[in-house]
Amino acid sequence: MDITPKKKLIRPTEELAQMAIAAGEDWCTPKDISLVAEYALDIRTCHERYDGVFWDAILYKGDRPILWVENDGNGGCNSYHPIPGVPYADRHEWHALLAEFEEASRQALPDRQFEQWDHICSFLDLIANDLSPAI
Repeated sequence: MDITPKKKLIRPTEELAQMAIAAGEDWCTPKDISLVAEYALDIRTCHERYDGVFWDAILYKGDRPILWVENDGNGGCNSYHPIPGVPYADRHEWHALLAEFEEASRQALPDRQFEQWDHICSFLDLIANDLSPAI
């Protein structure tokens, strides 16, 4: 799998969070940006379906690609996987990276009761593909 970012990685900032809130996207905007500030999402493919949008992406922490994320466009949760061809320290490392992202997401969205990591992925997508051209 080619993991070269398709465009410049955009990381969360207070300015982008305020833009998201102003755009009515407070449902996915972190309460504390610092908790997820080192993450970025690079959407690889995105296709509209009759009942949703199928997409897949690479989640980065800093400059390191850490997880492959996908959504099948059927209204369900995202799926998180190791990135094919990316070396991990051992076969459990990607689980630890996912757990770390999940915990950061839970803390960044304390008012949400479930799927906080999916909400943060939505925020990362929003700032990279919808809001960043405005800054």
